[in-house]
Amino acid sequence: TRSGWAPDVSPCAQKRPVAKGAEPWASPSRSFLTFPSCAGRRRVVRFISRVWIGRASGECRFGCREHLGNIGLLASFTKGASGDDAPREAARSTYRPEVDGLRALAVLSVIANHVSRDALPGGFLGVDVFFVISGYVITGSLAGRRDHSLRALFLAFYTRRIKRLMPALILCVVVTSILICLFNPNPRVSLMTGLTALFGASNIYLLAQASNYFAASTNLNAFAHTWSLGVEEQFYLVFPLIVWLTGVRRDGPLASRGFAAVMALAAALSLITFIQLNRVAPGAAYFLAPTRFWELAAGCLLCAAMLAEGRAARLLARANPDIALLGLLGTLFLPPQFVTWSTLLAVALVVVAIASLRRGYASFAVATHPIVVWLGLISYSLYLWHWSVLCISRWTIGIHAWSVPFQLLAMLLLASLSYRYVERPLRNASWSRFRLGDIGLGLGATALAGGLVLALAHPLAGQLYLGSKYIAANLVTSDRISTSWIGARDARAAALQEQ
Repeated sequence: TRSGWAPDVSPCAQKRPVAKGAEPWASPSRSFLTFPSCAGRRRVVRFISRVWIGRASGECRFGCREHLGNIGLLASFTKGASGDDAPREAARSTYRPEVDGLRALAVLSVIANHVSRDALPGGFLGVDVFFVISGYVITGSLAGRRDHSLRALFLAFYTRRIKRLMPALILCVVVTSILICLFNPNPRVSLMTGLTALFGASNIYLLAQASNYFAASTNLNAFAHTWSLGVEEQFYLVFPLIVWLTGVRRDGPLASRGFAAVMALAAALSLITFIQLNRVAPGAAYFLAPTRFWELAAGCLLCAAMLAEGRAARLLARANPDIALLGLLGTLFLPPQFVTWSTLLAVALVVVAIASLRRGYASFAVATHPIVVWLGLISYSLYLWHWSVLCISRWTIGIHAWSVPFQLLAMLLLASLSYRYVERPLRNASWSRFRLGDIGLGLGATALAGGLVLALAHPLAGQLYLGSKYIAANLVTSDRISTSWIGARDARAAALQEQ
């Protein structure tokens, strides 16, 4: 056997001598699956296992953070996945750190916009970036899988989604609901938004309340930001059905023509609806899933095109990612008045960025920096908790230049704890012996959390408020707030709420 061989793909991997006659590991023309030596293949499996364990924490087992930029891609194992091979290799990758870098950009732009809309007026486009990335990732996760029945597909798909989304969301909704009851004398709207968020319908509730996402009063709703989760969860209701009906999981590769045709047609209809509704009903265009479908579909189509190695994918892969990323940053400074065109531009640029980000460019170096990747890894928890911190702050101390550093620190701390102790371990844990049991446990926990929030909204309404009990008692039965008998802090908040 060629026992002297060992892989050398990491700057921290130990080099060992290669036995005479053995072919080099890093040959561009050889795959790690074609090594003739059994001992060599076993070492490959052990090495990949070590990398797999380390990638979730942002560093490899060897302790080298530089290695993070090399793991996950099949190109890391074949060394030479460039040019025409790059689209397929990237799309099939189980982990691309540069995509987490784009997630970091998205969540930071959203936070900057929520802290001060004047500082980054188009920062809300970070949510659109999230939509495209979600479509790309969820489509890539289905690559190479096969399900022999619709039931098997649904169970596998929704088990992963529940484990991915619900634990952190339940924790955030429960904790924030209790906190908002301490400082808001009439938290009914916030609590009902949180309750509907648990069941993926907060976007519909906010639209029914005639909410304007850009209005000052929205800042006082502790769960106004969960509308985007509602859009994604409603997309997940139809996406696996599309996958099954187009035969992707039964008969052919993920990049089947039927899948691409259906998604392209649905995306076109969604985009036309989005543009038209923005003129007559901007609230519906902003909150509803049908008008956001095209953004998620853009990510799906990109992944499918990269897997098919089509002409469009090859052209996108050759684009300059630095220009795409700079253009995306520029759109974040466009005012909300141009929301239709800025959204179109942001989606197009993030599609180009995902397809073209590669080594040798400054944008790739920034996107794969360990700190940026870490922010991307915790981006979901950070998105959940940042609004809780800002909303509670607006009901208490306010948001000022001196308070922003402490508020940012609180966001990072809460997000880090949520990711490390809730989101990541529960996503990887086995909840039960059967997938149906996992789904049942997730729905059960959601129902319990919803019951607690509903209790805070009705039987316990006003009981936790730390201010004047007289204020709480009157506001429980009245939706209108009089500023003649409340304090200055509550008067400021109440004035915003009435707008």
